[in-house]
Amino acid sequence: MSFDGLVDDPALPVANPTTSYWQTPPNERLLGIQSAQLPFKADIAIIGSGVSACSVVHELLTSGYTGSVAILEAREICSGATGRNGGRVHVHAIQDYDKYRRRLGDEAAEKIIRFQMLHWEAINNAAKSLSPENRKRAALRETESVAAVFSKKKLEDLETLLANFEAAFPDCVGRWRIIGAEETQTKYKIKHATGALIGIAGAAWPYRLITGIFSELLDAYGDRLSLEANTPVQAVSRDPDFDYSYSLKTPRGQLRAKHVVFCTEAHTSHLLPKLRGIIVPRRGQMTVQSPGNTFEDLRGKRSWNFYFDTGFDYLHQNPTNGDIIIGGGDFGGFEGAAQIYGVPSDAMEELPAKTHLSGVLRVVFGKQAWGEVPQGRESIKSSWTGILGNSLDHTPLVGPLPQEALHDRRIGRKEKGAEWICAGFGGYGMTNSWMSGVALARQLAGQATPLWLPEPYIITSSRLSKLQAQVAEIQHTDKHLRALL
Repeated sequence: MSFDGLVDDPALPVANPTTSYWQTPPNERLLGIQSAQLPFKADIAIIGSGVSACSVVHELLTSGYTGSVAILEAREICSGATGRNGGRVHVHAIQDYDKYRRRLGDEAAEKIIRFQMLHWEAINNAAKSLSPENRKRAALRETESVAAVFSKKKLEDLETLLANFEAAFPDCVGRWRIIGAEETQTKYKIKHATGALIGIAGAAWPYRLITGIFSELLDAYGDRLSLEANTPVQAVSRDPDFDYSYSLKTPRGQLRAKHVVFCTEAHTSHLLPKLRGIIVPRRGQMTVQSPGNTFEDLRGKRSWNFYFDTGFDYLHQNPTNGDIIIGGGDFGGFEGAAQIYGVPSDAMEELPAKTHLSGVLRVVFGKQAWGEVPQGRESIKSSWTGILGNSLDHTPLVGPLPQEALHDRRIGRKEKGAEWICAGFGGYGMTNSWMSGVALARQLAGQATPLWLPEPYIITSSRLSKLQAQVAEIQHTDKHLRALL
């Protein structure tokens, strides 16, 4: 078993990705969008066009920034992780508080969870400015969350986690509750469950949400904002003798910029090779399935998690047609993880995960509650993969890049021009990346780092040096993969 892929160059996004349900049909206005000629310069160049990139430019332009911004995307706008994710705005507060307190301590864990809980309101506020048509298309909505477990041990663990969480978050007591097997099986019709955690979450059509925001930013700030699709950045260099000291090389020519922002998620270390092994790509599987003929159509008002002993699935319902959007299926343990970590291509699907997802709904809900897929309808209507960016220390990297991240150039000065990063969200971008982008944008505009940004997210020289030393020690061994899990 080789672990070399964990430190390999992830390269640029592939040209022939699997077709994402979210991107069908594409946003016609943004499809192939480019300036007639690549701009000669921009005050800020952002590489990538997903949630974090959208957040950075939205915060800048709507908060009075008067400089120019260019978005450079290797493929189509929002064609990467954001346009391929699970479509949920779901804070796993109970479980993640426990995870982070064990890694980082109580205080840091509480701050991270409160930061994540800011996202639903923040994304809603950003969407409020959309036209009624774009807001409707984004399908942003609150859902009842049902996290089902299937063993007595898992239920007991949930009860302990919830008690610990409520002790740390007294203002959130009652926001989540645990139910037993009878209510889970009768009210929620999850046939074999031993219980469930009930709460509130959110869901959206992520591609339409982000492309809708980009479109309306172009309407309002088109004189200072350019979107450059199919414009991969091949290299970044710096000449401190120039005011616009950074040069971004693309197949369409070079663009000069004062600041460069890497919102490149799993592909970050292609341009920043000193981050190889620190932000590692991982391929995830998604499907859209036709519901059985007895399955209750809740018009998108409920979302689910199925927590098994070795993995979990996540799903919600299309509010328009009742289709089930479900992802997960990573149940191969360590050996299975070795097949998906270090994989930067979304050109192929994950057959073991797709096989699991194809059958899990009928098994979990049971024949009576699920029924049969009506004749003439495909069981699996769509399936695709997306590439997640997992960080070695399990927290995103946000802020100005320190010298340790730069391969062949000296660090710039934040007030004059520098390089920045907003990446490494590990599949949880919808509850981490928007406010991370806001924090980064405020720093770009000359403000202090917001106090609400968790300190473990901030990329510092000491943090990066520690991670680089860890990679040097464990690369090419099973310890590297185990550290990512």
